[in-house]
Amino acid sequence: MPPHVNDISTHLKTHIRQWIQDVFSTEFTDEIKLDRPPNPKLGDFAVGCFPLAKVLRQSPVNIAQKLAAHATKTNLIEHIQATGPYLNITLNKEEFSRILCHHILNESETFGNSSLGSGQMVMVEYSAPNTNKPLHLGHVRNQLLGMAVARLLEAVGYRVIKANLVNDRGVHICKSMLAYQRFGNGETPKSTGIKGDHFVGHYYVRYEQAQKAEFEQWLVQQHVEWDTLEPHQKEQYEAQFLKESQWYAAALDLLRRWEEGDAEVIALWQKMNQWVYEGFNQTYQKMGCEFDTWYYESDLYKSGKELILKGLSEGIFFKKEDGSIWVDLTDQNLDEKILLRSDGTSVYITQDIGTAVQKFKDYPLTKSIYVVGSEQNYHFQVLFAILKKLGYTWADECYHLSYGMVYLPEGKMKSREGKVVDADDLMAGMIDLAKISLKEREEERPIQAEELETISEIVGLGAIKYHILSFQPAKDIHFDPNKSISFQGDTGPYLQYAYARIRSIFRKSEQDNYVSLTPEADYSGIHHPKEIELVRKLFDFPEEVRIAAETYNPSRITTYLFELAKAYSQFYHACPVLNAENDALTQVRMVLCKATAVTLKRGLKLLGIDAPERM
Repeated sequence: MPPHVNDISTHLKTHIRQWIQDVFSTEFTDEIKLDRPPNPKLGDFAVGCFPLAKVLRQSPVNIAQKLAAHATKTNLIEHIQATGPYLNITLNKEEFSRILCHHILNESETFGNSSLGSGQMVMVEYSAPNTNKPLHLGHVRNQLLGMAVARLLEAVGYRVIKANLVNDRGVHICKSMLAYQRFGNGETPKSTGIKGDHFVGHYYVRYEQAQKAEFEQWLVQQHVEWDTLEPHQKEQYEAQFLKESQWYAAALDLLRRWEEGDAEVIALWQKMNQWVYEGFNQTYQKMGCEFDTWYYESDLYKSGKELILKGLSEGIFFKKEDGSIWVDLTDQNLDEKILLRSDGTSVYITQDIGTAVQKFKDYPLTKSIYVVGSEQNYHFQVLFAILKKLGYTWADECYHLSYGMVYLPEGKMKSREGKVVDADDLMAGMIDLAKISLKEREEERPIQAEELETISEIVGLGAIKYHILSFQPAKDIHFDPNKSISFQGDTGPYLQYAYARIRSIFRKSEQDNYVSLTPEADYSGIHHPKEIELVRKLFDFPEEVRIAAETYNPSRITTYLFELAKAYSQFYHACPVLNAENDALTQVRMVLCKATAVTLKRGLKLLGIDAPERM
């Protein structure tokens, strides 16, 4: 008899293999997939005989019939029947429930975990902010996805290194520095009372405004009517303008001086970056975002340049007449790519090459995952192709976890014109919405002011996390704050409320002196279809965690949790708990309530969402 819920599948598959051996004298080594029958009345599990039909060269219908005729019952396996090409297996509900609930209650902190990735190390890189502006809604999706994937991989046994690559150098950073030099007048975050990352971001916007004004004046001088131009013509004019722009030339000059180690420029860079880091850390802490290791472009771009020069000397890369260094990837259906500018300064991909190599030097990785938006899909194709050209065999273990854009009711986010929705503003706004929603529900339960603040933060942040993670990574998100904060439907607050309601049952049961809860309850009373449906859904959790981890898709967990909450709601309305027919039935239904609460809390934790005891 399997003592562990994870052994139930093994128990079934072992018996199925033995039946195949007995009936067909064949050792079947392929994976046996346990599916759910379309109609629960057909059984708890269905095994399609199609893979076996290919091996035996027999009809899958005949195979299913022969196996059903030979199959023997066990304490767990109650009934076996063939339905077309499927072998349907019905479990003994008492044993099934006992094994499952005993495991959930005894391993409440680790339910759903497995050893799939044991002995393997994976790095998940996420956030990767620029030190010229605050974190925004796009970073929120990036960080929530990265953290959730990291937790899922840890749950299935991988050792996970959570990494942040800080884009702390480059011309975009110099733009903020230049604007501060010209407009700052010695102001600081402290003197203005503005959070450090927002303070620096203000000067990035000031730079863009100044360059935009310069561009508009330049267009007048060129006698160009911008709105009449085709897209390719606009690109040509923009490229020509950058060659003549005084603002852009000054920013490039700052970058050159930075790379040459100019003391004045370095001091300004360090000061402004420190302001940004102080702001970032506040945002990370509020969001629950953590890292095991940090990489900085400023530490790695030189190693990237060295690798490029080495590749040039080995004939992997080539130099153009202006002195810039390129790679030709046209044989891989990619374009030529610049790696170093003609003045020797690095480009975006330069430090990415150095960082990729450094990661595998620092850790014995079996996988390196980059959580980066879909607009960088081509960039990572190029990066991985370059790493392969340089002879790094581990390049095949680098993976770009691409995700879609995030839209608000106003449209796509914009960062350069100051219209972006900052992560701080988003979180504050969602907490305020949660507070309003909770106040509207005060008739159900009065709530004290201090408790309101705490729960509002838990619910508001939970709403953001659940809503964003409920989308498959590749899909774009149209973020609706009001929909995400609802206590009805597929939302974080609905699941948090479902958990809190279960916890309230236990507070009430203790008050009414009901029997104490133990996993040794009498499971013989479990017969109601809604009880059985709930048990089946609880059993699915470890498999959902495994698939979500393997596919880097936390939305499988959100879907599962919503389905679990619905199954519990149907069970609760159909099967009285505290007013059951007898104490034994109350006790076993309390066990099901407890198992559901544990699973909801575990699933929410994998998503980075807190489960409040009261709401």
